[in-house]
Amino acid sequence: MLSNNHVFAHVNQAQPGDDLYQPGPADGGTAANHFAELTRYVTIQLNGNANRVDAAIGELIVNANRTREICTIGRLAGTGQATEGMLVCKHGRTTGYTEGTISDESYDAEVDMGTAGYALFKDQMRIEANPGTAFALGGDSGSLIVETATKRAVGLFFAGPDSGEYGLANPLAQVLTELEIELI
Repeated sequence: MLSNNHVFAHVNQAQPGDDLYQPGPADGGTAANHFAELTRYVTIQLNGNANRVDAAIGELIVNANRTREICTIGRLAGTGQATEGMLVCKHGRTTGYTEGTISDESYDAEVDMGTAGYALFKDQMRIEANPGTAFALGGDSGSLIVETATKRAVGLFFAGPDSGEYGLANPLAQVLTELEIELI
């Protein structure tokens, strides 16, 4: 299971083997909602050191519900490389299905990581919301960013302003490399 460090590992605070819940505890999840165990994460560097990804993975428990489809998007057709002007979509916990356009594929941003402090992320994707909508809001973190036309995954959503007018995503190729995984 792929998500963000700040979702699965609480910004470097969790340990491999920790239980993961869906829904999460903030949404009322309890031990009955245990679906996976944290396997590993890429450490988020704070205090001005550059990051490339906010990523973590968990291993599904034996009796966990599984599907190889994304709600309202369907089955992925592999992975791809994001480019400026690309139309993308995602399905997140808070905003559901939304679409946007990649406006920058090498965006640098300082991101508020809550009580842990701020983290600098380099070479991220900036995705503009369609007019009058929010691309993503709090709770959508960990959503895959998918090229609308081809259904290829290109990014991993991790941050954005409270307005949702744009979102930030890690390039998926970088996530896969740093976690040493392949998307199936």
